[in-house]
Amino acid sequence: MIDNVHITLRDFSGDITSLKNCSFSKINKQKHCEVYSLELECGELGFPIKTKYHSFGIEYYKRINKVIVIGSIRKLCYNQVSLKDLTRDDFEKTIERLAEGLGIPLEELLQGTITQCEIGLNVKTRIPCEDIIPAIFKYGAKLGNRKALPEDTEDETLYFKQENRELDIYDKELEIDTKEEGGKLKATKKTNKELYARLREKNNNILRIEFNLYNKKSFEQVGLEHIRTIKDLIDNYADLYDFWTKEVRKIELYNKPEYSINMSDKEYHLFERISKTSKVEEVMEIIKKYSEHNMARKINRAKAKSETIEDVINFFYKYKPIGKYDNAQFRVDAFQKVIKMKKTRKENIINSYTAVKNLLMKKSAKKGN
Repeated sequence: MIDNVHITLRDFSGDITSLKNCSFSKINKQKHCEVYSLELECGELGFPIKTKYHSFGIEYYKRINKVIVIGSIRKLCYNQVSLKDLTRDDFEKTIERLAEGLGIPLEELLQGTITQCEIGLNVKTRIPCEDIIPAIFKYGAKLGNRKALPEDTEDETLYFKQENRELDIYDKELEIDTKEEGGKLKATKKTNKELYARLREKNNNILRIEFNLYNKKSFEQVGLEHIRTIKDLIDNYADLYDFWTKEVRKIELYNKPEYSINMSDKEYHLFERISKTSKVEEVMEIIKKYSEHNMARKINRAKAKSETIEDVINFFYKYKPIGKYDNAQFRVDAFQKVIKMKKTRKENIINSYTAVKNLLMKKSAKKGN
């Protein structure tokens, strides 16, 4: 669930310069801080790539004795490249390891303020990601934008950037499909083809859906204002699943509508324009122009834009093709992952309770003898 985080530690009690595997990188004149790189050993060394260390960025504000820790808790726990999602229990254990690596008491790190946080899950979908990503065109009130992944990959990340958060959606298999070059993992679709083929044979289509909350205001605006520190994250981990589920409901997929004799003149006019293309980008441009046309005739332009987009969504639902992968199937795929994660957490709690209960019973039996 949790991936990359920015943790602010005020009145830092450790000594950055004496930490093991911590090296000075540069002085950031703009931020007036020293930048270090802290290498910590990964918790798991397994499938698909064995990487011994994960690097955390450290910004040290010497004058005010403040430290900002930047890095992925998930990668520190599982590996540099992994399909696993970070559970609440593993998050707590990894925070303990991070405190040890920083040379500070656990309680100090638990009081660290979260200034940025990625909340995401890997979703197994019933159809390939390459068929889903191009069909996603809307998140909330925003239409999507696309950007290329690093290292000249052929595929794309779909992102929706809003004032207080960003949604990134991409094919997780591309991150698995890696090679190591100069000590760094480089994403490319041309390597590890056997691994990629095995995943496809098993119908392992893994879609990453990730929300990035920028700052304190971001948490407040999405209903997570009670989460300020690392301890708050641990205590309220279940709320992250609820947040993720609520936001995923706002994602809309596009399916080319089918003609119906019951269409009104207005609906047919829209259908006629949309049916000329199958590209989502071109459909979005049509929606924007359609929206601008309606806005020009209304006094409240913002309301007119919102109503127009809502009308178009309803139009897509009303005349959606039968048998095509749609919003309902997409949400079922996504929410099954949340149910599985919550079930695992419940089973872990029951197992822990049972283990403690059995231990107490054994101790009681020994005293009786």
